[in-house]
Amino acid sequence: MLSAKILILAGMVAMMTACGPAEWLNPCYNNADVTLDAGLLGRWNGSDGNGNLRFEIADDKAYTVVYTDVQENGSRDESTFEGHLVRLGGMVFLDVVPEQVSADPGAYSFAPAPSHGESLLQPRLVAVGKGLYASLIRVQQASSGSDDASYELHLIQGHWVFRVWLDGGTLRLADLDEDWFNRAVETGKVEIGHDEVDDTLVLTASTPELRAFILEHGGDEGAFPEPDDGWSRQK
Repeated sequence: MLSAKILILAGMVAMMTACGPAEWLNPCYNNADVTLDAGLLGRWNGSDGNGNLRFEIADDKAYTVVYTDVQENGSRDESTFEGHLVRLGGMVFLDVVPEQVSADPGAYSFAPAPSHGESLLQPRLVAVGKGLYASLIRVQQASSGSDDASYELHLIQGHWVFRVWLDGGTLRLADLDEDWFNRAVETGKVEIGHDEVDDTLVLTASTPELRAFILEHGGDEGAFPEPDDGWSRQK
């Protein structure tokens, strides 16, 4: 995302949670986990009055989520997301991805890593846009005595995942708490693929692993702490 789009996304993140959310490279759900709740439909106002969320039905499995950022001069900027409501273990989560993504122009470095005496490009994540990552994957091993090897550049769009509490006219959303996650990893409570890219926690695990993680830890108050403030339904 470029300039204004980045600000819109940052504003949405700030409204949803106290800090930027972790990003998930794969969905955290299977098709059977996806649900719809008519109680989400309509417009929700943020607690500071500077933004709102609007939920509309996109199809029988998804929402269109529109975030509107209201500027001090009265102007409005909108950003649109595809959202899936997910029910796992009696808990409800919202998975959102931007409907439009773009890479930022520029040069990006993929670090070399020695392997069996050869210098190879390490397949690691590099941020190339807001929530957009690139990874170099080696698809063909160089033959003996040759420096040639084949690589593929994979572009991966990150997801944002929030736990959802919907209580009549109040909607609360909480993302994964990074301090809790880091402590859980350090103590061995959690073992799941992850990385840190430009100070952003990125969960790199597969969908089955992410789903299992939520089923085990989604109800932990430290992992997804319920916020005091929420979104209020616009009447």
